[in-house]
Amino acid sequence: MVGMMRALAAALVLAASLAGLPPQNRPVPPLDAAANARLLRLMAEHGDARAADSLAIAYDHGDGVPQDYAQAARWYRVAAEKGLAAAQLSLAVMYQVGQGVPRDARQAAHWYRRAAEQNLAPAQASLAALYAAGSGVPRDARAAAQWYRRAARQGLADAQLNLALLEIDNPQVRDYADARHWLRLLAAGNALAARELGDLYWQGLGTPRDRRRACRWYRQAARRDPAARPLAARCPD
Repeated sequence: MVGMMRALAAALVLAASLAGLPPQNRPVPPLDAAANARLLRLMAEHGDARAADSLAIAYDHGDGVPQDYAQAARWYRVAAEKGLAAAQLSLAVMYQVGQGVPRDARQAAHWYRRAAEQNLAPAQASLAALYAAGSGVPRDARAAAQWYRRAARQGLADAQLNLALLEIDNPQVRDYADARHWLRLLAAGNALAARELGDLYWQGLGTPRDRRRACRWYRQAARRDPAARPLAARCPD
């Protein structure tokens, strides 16, 4: 331990001395993944949450240490319990898929929520998906819409699409006008969004019926997805 502490102190002194040099004069240290992992472990064992998260990532990917999902989950938990949102998200994923820990939807929901409450958009979208499916939490379309909306407002495309689909399909949260808003943000590059937007215009849901606009979006969808071609085929040339 004394030797490792000396190594850490030496690394910090070196970093401090290099920080005073102009960028063009700073030497680039050789990359040594194993040494980096040892340093991360030392820092993590002394309470550094970001080091614990980085060490977990190293075990997750086998970077400088043997790949070990159980060790990854262990260190993600250390960082997660210290409040690091990224580690909370990673730990939630491991519980959801059963990697390094037993599969546990309730634990996944718990850690997604912890990260979501820190405004981490992917965690918000994942928590929303659990509410939509009733996995680890009671099925609740309103809660799903709430969390999808928070992620959607941060620009997460998957959340925008899933919120729109939920508002179209689920009577508890049905809002065709809001769905149209999110679909319009995505439709130029997403075939499913373009097709759903075309349907809203074709049927006049949340907007006046407009077959011309519907056909525009059906054709857009058909360029990316052959399954949309029958919709585009019913439009006049």
